Amino acid sequence: MGANLCYIYIASCNTRCETEFRANLASDRKSDSMTSAWMRIRSALIQLATRRLTLWFSLRYQRSHTSIPKDPTMDERLQHAADLLRRSTRTIVLTGAGISTPSGIPDFRSPTSGLWATFDPLEVASVWNFHAAPERFYAWMRPLAAQILGARPNPAHTALARLEAGNLVHGIITQNIDSLHQAAGSKRVHEVHGHLRSASCLDCHFQRAAGDLWDAFLQRGELPRCDNCGAVLKPDAILFGEPLCYKTLPLAQQAWQCNGRSGQLVQPQRGARGVGQLRTTHPQGRLIEHRRRQHLSLIHISEPTRPY
Repeated sequence: MGANLCYIYIASCNTRCETEFRANLASDRKSDSMTSAWMRIRSALIQLATRRLTLWFSLRYQRSHTSIPKDPTMDERLQHAADLLRRSTRTIVLTGAGISTPSGIPDFRSPTSGLWATFDPLEVASVWNFHAAPERFYAWMRPLAAQILGARPNPAHTALARLEAGNLVHGIITQNIDSLHQAAGSKRVHEVHGHLRSASCLDCHFQRAAGDLWDAFLQRGELPRCDNCGAVLKPDAILFGEPLCYKTLPLAQQAWQCNGRSGQLVQPQRGARGVGQLRTTHPQGRLIEHRRRQHLSLIHISEPTRPY
């Protein structure tokens, strides 16, 4: 009986030890599995961080050893413009008030020195104001007319005339009314805003040369009168509210057209070149935008964009 009990006790002990061993073995395996998973995660994180650091240092190196492109110098810009002019067979120049400011004629839209910084254009330079009170228009016009009629061409006007004489410029479309392009020697000039060389009667449509009328007005203050009906003559310069000259504008648009098909920059000789100012003033500004959509080569010489 005692031997049987001992056997039973030993068997029970062996069974309990085997159970504990199996449990410890399973726990060790689970711990090893978790450790292995963590090691794999840590290895992936280290590889990701290493790649990101490598990329960051690579970019830093490239930036430190790559030169930043510089804006072209004025000489380089001028050389590029000269190359465009040589390759083009049709160069049209569009000029605005800025080309005549060195001649002593103020522009209109500069924030501090422009005429519209002091005067409301619709108050002094509109066709409605001229009809209502032509003496008010001439009172405003008197100092400006003196500046315009006393001005002389500056080197920019002369340079364009020489380019035209050398067959490098094929027409000038100007917004100016000062006739300085013609005074410098340019022949193919389209004055889309008119000029001061003549005056017209709005009542009977009589027109005459205005040279002596301006002399009498500037020296003695005499308003120019129509020889037919006695009404006050208006200079043949376009005022606000007036349409552009129906004869000049089509000629200007025709001059702006390219030879052959438009927009062929592969063959530069088929593209017109625009050199000009005041792209914000319409309808002349639309000429540039129209040609830009057809890949016009444009040389833009201007001050920063003005309010209007």
